[in-house]
Amino acid sequence: MPVSPPPPSEDAPETFAAGALVSVRLPLPLGDGYDYRVPDELTLGAGDIVRVPLGNRECSGVVWGPGAGDIEAGRIKTVIAPHDCPPLSGQTLKFVEWVANYAMQPIGAVLKMAMSVPDALDAPKPRIAY
Repeated sequence: MPVSPPPPSEDAPETFAAGALVSVRLPLPLGDGYDYRVPDELTLGAGDIVRVPLGNRECSGVVWGPGAGDIEAGRIKTVIAPHDCPPLSGQTLKFVEWVANYAMQPIGAVLKMAMSVPDALDAPKPRIAY
């Protein structure tokens, strides 16, 4: 009798291959996430913390899920790079959404509290020792 694989866990992160559209939530008091394209040779998952272009600057945000795809393809920018840190778990993403709903605040405003130390996302600077 063949054994079927176990069903995917509810906490298993959604993954997005190169070229896919992802919704990135930024730690700003915004209502929705922005769509970005996953760069070539990279796979992102829900909860990954990434650097994205925002206007004429770079900003860190969280991959929240699939992109909406409701803007023209020529205007969609590409994710710059993922941060070298662990992703937020599915449970954390749900908690951020719950707090935002409970406090009647945009998800980005609550996400700002969860990502309150942006320098912690960067790799430590090397120390020169003699």
